Amino acid sequence: MNCPYGTRGTHPQPQAHNNQTRATIERIKNKHILELSIALLFLFPKEAIAEPAPLEIIRVLSPQEYAKEKVIEKWGEAEWSSFDTIIIRESNWNHLAANPTSSARGYCQTMMSLHKDVSADFLTNPNEQIDWCVKYIATRYQTPSKALQFWNANKWF
Repeated sequence: MNCPYGTRGTHPQPQAHNNQTRATIERIKNKHILELSIALLFLFPKEAIAEPAPLEIIRVLSPQEYAKEKVIEKWGEAEWSSFDTIIIRESNWNHLAANPTSSARGYCQTMMSLHKDVSADFLTNPNEQIDWCVKYIATRYQTPSKALQFWNANKWF
């Protein structure tokens, strides 16, 4: 078998051979990267590349902020104070509030034994509870101020 390096004892040292190979591979790789970059510039000129869409900033509302928006949307700002007072009296803005002597739970102390129309995550979802409270007050009392009048007379609503 013929040796590409000639006679015995003239082989390059393994380390030198590996360094040469690595350098050659690196030159070829860099050449291909440069060629690919140039080709991409011709295929996709800067004018053709769309600018990324601006990031949408999403504001996360606290339960009180969410409730205030819902109340104002439904009845106007004048009703917010009454709604807030009811929730403070019923649960002190604790969506996990539970009455130990009944099935009443959440912000409005919803009687879970009576109101089976709530979603599966009702007990852990503050916004869902607020939506339910707004709907309940609108259906039963028309406005938070009328619900508060009832609460003041009966200590429940």
